[in-house]
Amino acid sequence: MNLKTILGIGLVGASAFPVTSGGFNDRINIQNDMGGRSHEGKFAHHSQATEGYVSGEDVDYGKPLPWVGEWGPKITTMVDGHELEADLRPTNSISIFHAALGAFIDNGSNLNFADTLYVSSTSNTTYKAFDPIRIYVGKAQILSNYTASGQEFTEIKNLRDVAPTANVYGSWSLTTLNILGSQTNSQGVVNYGTLVVSVFFLDTDNGHNSITGITRTGSGVSLATSAQLGVYLVDTVQANTNLLQITGWADLRSFTNYILPTVETFDAGWKSISRDVDVSSYSNSPSLFLRIRRTLGTTNFLNGASFPPL
Repeated sequence: MNLKTILGIGLVGASAFPVTSGGFNDRINIQNDMGGRSHEGKFAHHSQATEGYVSGEDVDYGKPLPWVGEWGPKITTMVDGHELEADLRPTNSISIFHAALGAFIDNGSNLNFADTLYVSSTSNTTYKAFDPIRIYVGKAQILSNYTASGQEFTEIKNLRDVAPTANVYGSWSLTTLNILGSQTNSQGVVNYGTLVVSVFFLDTDNGHNSITGITRTGSGVSLATSAQLGVYLVDTVQANTNLLQITGWADLRSFTNYILPTVETFDAGWKSISRDVDVSSYSNSPSLFLRIRRTLGTTNFLNGASFPPL
């Protein structure tokens, strides 16, 4: 190959589809279910809400009356010293919902049940079902002391995948619990795990969607870049032999992927990926410039096209 210079110049045209304004009222409902009993937590963004506790907006937890003296599951957050079963945040909030998965045991029973989360998004005159430019990712963890297997359970899910239809609950099966009545605290409660609900905006900023490295691979080139978790994206690698020429960018290869959330990438919210292309057709050119044109969205935006997970 006679190429003396191959230069990656970054991403261009990173755009969201559909293009819409954000900051909608949205609400996710998550039921913690075991043994035929469930308790629902609500995680919402609302134009009248604040980050802190507000009486009349946030809803304090109350033990379900039919199960007082017996046992029941819980899913709650803690805000300003208040244990909540409905936690409302502002529509521009990017704060994370940290929920406790728990149970109260008033009669000393042992709980040996499969634990399942039932998830839905509310669509009505107040709330939209999943803001189209937000990404909703959940991370469930159950401590080894409370699982039948004796192993810690951790799993990541895109909540849109769990509950794709508005106002219809989808199931997220966790693991089988083995909670002893003796494992509760002095109030008869045990928090056996956590659910972290990360709700963040789709990031179309070119500074974040960028080429971070370039490597020659024989007759090809590998471009290193990063992608936000939970997005559907189309990356098209383009080439030009003259950087000063506005036109003349040729498509080399397109990549269509769904960026699968994983345990390893959950905290960062981004995943490193590579785009490998063959540039042998430019072997006689003294220089070559590469860029990536990216289109992305929070749902499949190509009318049912396949988005292989990555």
